[in-house]
Amino acid sequence: MTSDLATVPGAGGRAAPADDVFAALRQAAEEWPLREFVRESGRVLTYAEACERAEQLARRMWDWGVRPADRVAVAMENCLEWVEVALATARLGAVLAPLSTRLVAREAAHHLQLCDPALVVVQREVRGVDLPASWGLGTQFGDLAPVLVLQPTTTGISGWEEHREAGGEAEGAPSALPRTAELVKRTTEHPEPELHGAAVMIGTSGTTGLPKCAVLGHDSLLRTARHVAEAQGLGPGRTLLSVSPYFHASGYLHGLLTCLVSGSTLITMRRYDHHETAAEFATGTVTAYHGALVSALLEPTASGGTVDAWCAGSHWQLKDAERRGQHRTCGIYGLTETSGCTSLVSATDSVEIRHGSNGLPLPGIEIGVADLDDGAVRGAGHRGEIVVRGWNMMRGYFRNAAATRAAIGPGGWFHTGDLGEIRVDGRLVWICRLKDVLRVGGENVTVEEIEQVLAGHPAVQEAAVIGCPDTRLDEVPVAVVVVVDGHGSALTESDVIEYCRHRLANFKVPRQVRFVDELPRTPTAKIRKTELHQLFSPASGQPG
Repeated sequence: MTSDLATVPGAGGRAAPADDVFAALRQAAEEWPLREFVRESGRVLTYAEACERAEQLARRMWDWGVRPADRVAVAMENCLEWVEVALATARLGAVLAPLSTRLVAREAAHHLQLCDPALVVVQREVRGVDLPASWGLGTQFGDLAPVLVLQPTTTGISGWEEHREAGGEAEGAPSALPRTAELVKRTTEHPEPELHGAAVMIGTSGTTGLPKCAVLGHDSLLRTARHVAEAQGLGPGRTLLSVSPYFHASGYLHGLLTCLVSGSTLITMRRYDHHETAAEFATGTVTAYHGALVSALLEPTASGGTVDAWCAGSHWQLKDAERRGQHRTCGIYGLTETSGCTSLVSATDSVEIRHGSNGLPLPGIEIGVADLDDGAVRGAGHRGEIVVRGWNMMRGYFRNAAATRAAIGPGGWFHTGDLGEIRVDGRLVWICRLKDVLRVGGENVTVEEIEQVLAGHPAVQEAAVIGCPDTRLDEVPVAVVVVVDGHGSALTESDVIEYCRHRLANFKVPRQVRFVDELPRTPTAKIRKTELHQLFSPASGQPG
């Protein structure tokens, strides 16, 4: 097996930090071969096993035609096989393109057409739904890309072994693949510059329109993972619990990669389960948590132990969660476009800092606020749109140069669309979203996408979508609809919801529909969303 490790001269053979994801895996496998890397649903993958299986699968994928800068789409729940596909993709210098298993056919088709994969790996059944059938996938996608369908069982994924173990015998597969560093270097020859050095492209709702794919490089991901792991106190013998799906930067970067670079063990599950999560906390072996403010965090553990938990949430939510669950909740801020993390607090920080800020930026990263009137970027003591620049930035949106230019402005500042302020001590405070992006149970949802679907209904003249508070999901979409003349009471709330249910993932479907004669507008014809919020989002915390 060709080594992807480099050593530091004069450092006693100590390995230098890896430059790509697979090199980081091989480094971990050599240093901690028998240490548990991932635990999922009672199954375990050690660092050595992960490296061996990824190498084996990579050779099979090479035979299937996957080459550097090619995209490998994967739609599976959090399972060991997802990890193997991701690491095998990294081994080839190819680009991982994860998809949410919650997408409906229209959304999945958009993602697949956008990422243009050389291989599609999809789970057969998810929550009782035949995923490839519901998405209209056959034995191949497009003209060439093969579709590998896998079936989950209680012990693993059936049909997987034959694909994984055939790697060394596949006709045309080389006896030894080129070094990953060489394969990643070949991506710089690709005509699309955003793929140079790319490791993954993750779908993001962004701030407008249909989802885009933010392309992230090996270098920025690994550097971010190391800084986050250090801040969270991860290392050999430490255990991180994350229920975030791998198709999010939260699950991939904050879960998988932070453990990979630190020698920690990641505990995850195919989908969030309150009792399973509470049971993991009760063992007393979980030292850190990353993800949404799930229900299991809101109650004390049976063992009485305390977990350091990094969660994306408002400051009052973090404070309330710590009061109820007795865990140390910590603020964090990041976006997919910034490799998943921009700033975070330390568990050793004071309660005021942990709950009153999102921490200091990662070393070498600049955070500012752009004045909402003149656009000037300012620092401590000011409020405005949060802007970020530095080494953690995405390569760009895949095949969407216009969106990339719109997001990254003069001076290289990435405009987040979030309102925030910089404290005098340099710490960031996230306040709210500037644009219409809802946060539904941890998922980013653009109101424009929902409005576009509503506009397609023949009885809808126009519609606006707002976010209303929800005690379980934090925020849910509510549709305000103007009916086409002549339809009147013939169109009901259930009609609209059912129409959306077939065209949107369930978390995007409006929870309620309100009918009005006309939408309130400004003199320039823009819809007054503030007025709609006042009408249909009362202070009671439930849509009116």
